[in-house]
Amino acid sequence: RGSGLAIALLTAIVSTGCAWAAGGGDTLGRAGAGFLLLASGASVGAAVAWAGSSPRKDQSETVSALYAADLAGGCLGAVLGGVLYLPFAGLPASAWLAALIGLSMILLV
Repeated sequence: RGSGLAIALLTAIVSTGCAWAAGGGDTLGRAGAGFLLLASGASVGAAVAWAGSSPRKDQSETVSALYAADLAGGCLGAVLGGVLYLPFAGLPASAWLAALIGLSMILLV
């Protein structure tokens, strides 16, 4: 539980930083944007790995369900983000929505 909470907090911090930067909070440059992308991908990857580490004997069922949910969420996020959120709300509002979703991970741990 402790490591899951730490991963959720890291994801929330990184997603909030991305939203702040997208809203014009700071000009990070390429290196800063690259760091935020790396940290974001690493925290989500760590969350999937943590969620898949269950004490069940047959972990293939757990990992299969998590991988399917990860793919479905990525697909849905790409479609909703590209078709609805970005064109109508803009980048800053879309980034803050993603930050709220990242913060909601804390409730799931």
